[in-house]
Amino acid sequence: MPNIVEAGINLELTPFRVRGARDNLVKLIHGIRNVKILYLTPVTFEILSLCCETMPVFENLTTLSIKSVMIQGWQAMPVLLRSCPRLESLYIGELLHSITDACGDVCVCLSKWNKGLSLMSCHVKKMRILGFRGTIREVHMIKHFLDHLPSLKEMEIVVEENEDTMFDIPKWLDIVGETLMHFNETSSCNVIFWMHAFLYRRLTRKWSPQV
Repeated sequence: MPNIVEAGINLELTPFRVRGARDNLVKLIHGIRNVKILYLTPVTFEILSLCCETMPVFENLTTLSIKSVMIQGWQAMPVLLRSCPRLESLYIGELLHSITDACGDVCVCLSKWNKGLSLMSCHVKKMRILGFRGTIREVHMIKHFLDHLPSLKEMEIVVEENEDTMFDIPKWLDIVGETLMHFNETSSCNVIFWMHAFLYRRLTRKWSPQV
């Protein structure tokens, strides 16, 4: 499959089929290693952690979109980023994930001496974060990316619309907004923070004094 430009991998499986899925995924990712755009679902991203030793180099990949969920880890993230030397755009659906030692230096789950090393060799220019819930941990991760992605020019942060967030706490939106504004002013990256208009109206009505 050397001529495929864009690909998405969506694995759905039970724990009893993980080993077979790993073998098939190894063959698949080697077959699509020339893609320019790649989409990974949560299960696919987690199973990739079992393929780190056989991860190919995605020489042509410029856009990577990863859907992440809180119950899964980021074990594959360090190797995946190092395997994409021409990556320019990184889209992550949810920053919150299960804390493990194998997240490496990509996140701030655990304190490490080599903090941010994988990111510093990454040439990502644009980053988009979906499902932002306004937690302190997410804010720390955003600061981590801003500090250690040397080529980053634009970061877009989109608030979660369907699940509970910290923004239901009065004034929390102002606090987080001011923090992200400070990040924007003190870094070379343009930090864009937004939420859907209907969500903003709901929150502001909720906090408004009742007459």
